[in-house]
Amino acid sequence: MAMIDLARDLHRFLSQDPLTIADIATRVGPITSDPGVPMEIQLSPVIPGVSAARLARYPDSGLPFTLTLEPTPDARPTAAALRGTFGEGRRGLTDRGRPPELQFDPPAAGPRWHVVVIAELDGLGGAAGIDAARAIRIVFRRDPVSP
Repeated sequence: MAMIDLARDLHRFLSQDPLTIADIATRVGPITSDPGVPMEIQLSPVIPGVSAARLARYPDSGLPFTLTLEPTPDARPTAAALRGTFGEGRRGLTDRGRPPELQFDPPAAGPRWHVVVIAELDGLGGAAGIDAARAIRIVFRRDPVSP
């Protein structure tokens, strides 16, 4: 499965309710370290093309908040592929020295959770432009939908 297809599937999966830390670990890979809230849970990904995965949770409820995937170099999708899947997106504000980001705000796939997709890029794509940049990290952030 291509990384872009995985990202699309995970966007839908993370939109469901209820969803637990155990559900995500079953899908992405077993927990290797859980130092407790507010620290991130480290997962050992079983998904081809993913070298690292981390999971954060809401401190008050313990529900999943962000899932961060680090694709292997050969599996990193381009910004153009992400735009083709999640919409135009917008440049995110980053601190100096941090990788550029694109934030995608696709329509909510579920009634309770809206999942924002944030791609940290390996640069601005050089002469080819930002569409040629590749995602070194993909973050799925779960935000509650307001009634």
